[in-house]
Amino acid sequence: MEVAGLAVPPQQIVVRPGNTIKVRSTFHYEGPPMTGRFRTALYYSGGIDPHDEIAFGHLSFSIPDSPEPGVDVSTAPSDISVVVPAGYAGTQFGLYTKLVDVPGADIFSPFYDNVIVIEGIEPAFSNLVIASYVVM
Repeated sequence: MEVAGLAVPPQQIVVRPGNTIKVRSTFHYEGPPMTGRFRTALYYSGGIDPHDEIAFGHLSFSIPDSPEPGVDVSTAPSDISVVVPAGYAGTQFGLYTKLVDVPGADIFSPFYDNVIVIEGIEPAFSNLVIASYVVM
């Protein structure tokens, strides 16, 4: 499998432990000035609780007064960084974003099961040589 690449749900990307996944999320807003945070997380796909997260990232937003027709809000250009943790090689995870620190309950994107594939890393040895030797 080739590692990483641009994808849109429900496409999969293949990553390695230590890679950073950059996630772009958007929403439409109409209303008074607002601040909050995007929270994007990798979670165990198909589990009982999709909130069983293994890694996440945050990005704050601030929206000016936005009467109808409103504004589109995006994480661009910096997007949300989620670092792939070690210890999950050979596993698939889901991805979702929610809006937190906003009035009322958190607001969730769809849950995208099995869109992140963490590639197993095989040990690779090379260039074995004798570096030196000496008579004692």
